[in-house]
Amino acid sequence: MKIKIVSRSFVDLQVGLAYTAIGIIGLALVYFTPQVINYFPPCLFRSWTGIRCPACGATHTGLYLGHLQIVRAFLTNPLFFFLYILLALWSLNSIIGLFLKQNLKFILTDREKKIIRRIIIWSIPVNWLYLIIISLLGK
Repeated sequence: MKIKIVSRSFVDLQVGLAYTAIGIIGLALVYFTPQVINYFPPCLFRSWTGIRCPACGATHTGLYLGHLQIVRAFLTNPLFFFLYILLALWSLNSIIGLFLKQNLKFILTDREKKIIRRIIIWSIPVNWLYLIIISLLGK
């Protein structure tokens, strides 16, 4: 993997900045109105089957991250924990690009892309198995 510093225009940064805005709104909601989670509907898959879905705990993970409860956030849903951290890093890179007109660009070889795809594909069932196991253990 190569990391380069490249020039960026505003158009190049739009997706990252959109995720940044969504993240800031989410953090504001979590920080200033933690009771907002009580208004979210329950997981239909879990309601129907009694088994957690692969995304169960994603909202709570975001809530815990918003309050810097890192371990609790990770244990609630590891997959979404890493997803939120990666989105935060992407947002930071986009903000840097907005102000400095350049930011980091990661260049992956085909082999590295294949490895990352496999990790992503396998992380979903492994995460789901983890969620089912902790559900069975009563946590």
